[in-house]
This record gives sequence, C-alpha cells and structure tokens, in this order.
Amino acid sequence: MPDGRVVVVTGAARGIGRAHARALAEQGARVVVDDIAGARECAERLRDDGLRGVADESDVGTWDGARRLVTGTIARFGALGGRRDRGADHRPAHHPAGGRARR
Repeated sequence: MPDGRVVVVTGAARGIGRAHARALAEQGARVVVDDIAGARECAERLRDDGLRGVADESDVGTWDGARRLVTGTIARFGALGGRRDRGADHRPAHHPAGGRARR
C-alpha cells in the first residue's frame, strides 16, 4: 500500500521508529525521517540501501515543530500520505500528563 506515498515517521532515528521507517521505505514509500537527533544518519542509511528517505529534525513535541514538519513535507513532495508517530507525546498541553515529549 505505501508504494510511492509520502510517509512521515516521527522518532525515526532509532528503535521502533527506525524499523518502521525502513519497513515503509522497503514497501516503496518516500519516507520523511523525523527526529530531533539522528534523523540525517537514518535517512542516509536508507539512501545507501537504495531506498527513499529524507531527514527532518523538527521537534514534534511542540505545535510549531509539528507544523514545520507537515508544511515542509507538503512543500517538498506536494502531499502527505501517512504518518507513524513514534516520537513525541501528542497530548495537548492542558492534558493532566502535559503535552511535551517525554524522552
């Protein structure tokens, strides 16, 4: 299903996020690897293996960072076909547990 789609994976520099980014890229997705640290290395590894990946270091634990990620992805590719959230805690700031990423 992801063949050719643009998919954003947050928290993609390591662990489950990196595995999701690779699996989606292997299925043909154009993957936007998002993480506040390590996104470039992950995207380079995908490209070294002949897969399609670009890095983004937006902090999606903030509204501005999430907005930059989405608008930047759409500006670059013209669309956003899906996302896998492995990074930030996306609860609103007024939620009892807070709205910032727990890292």
